[in-house]
Amino acid sequence: MVKKILYGLLKKFKFLPQKTFIKIYYEYYSGKKLDLDNPVEFYEKISWYKVFFRPKILNQLVDKYAVKAYVEDKIGKQYLNETLAVYDRSSEVDFDKLPDQFVVKGVHGYHFNLIVKDKKTEQNQIEIFAQEMDV
Repeated sequence: MVKKILYGLLKKFKFLPQKTFIKIYYEYYSGKKLDLDNPVEFYEKISWYKVFFRPKILNQLVDKYAVKAYVEDKIGKQYLNETLAVYDRSSEVDFDKLPDQFVVKGVHGYHFNLIVKDKKTEQNQIEIFAQEMDV
């Protein structure tokens, strides 16, 4: 229970500078102090990358939509799924115009995905998702 509360509080610290947040996060999970000046253990090195490794291509690679152009350029369009539409706001999505099976993905996070296998039977799930996206 206490660990769950601490984890919830830890998530709220994302406003901190990346270096500070990573140090707190690492210490919380490992119980050890993070030495970013001399990383030795594997997760220390991963943490170092999170703080200091910032190549320009990374912005394109972490964006679910922008990375499609990169993949198409490097290995070809045949490895990509079809993009039905791109929206700037969740309120623009007209779920009635989408096919019976579709996936909606937000480019701003991993938990903004909706997989619909049958639009008729999953209408309630679609409505809940649309309300959460408008928050």
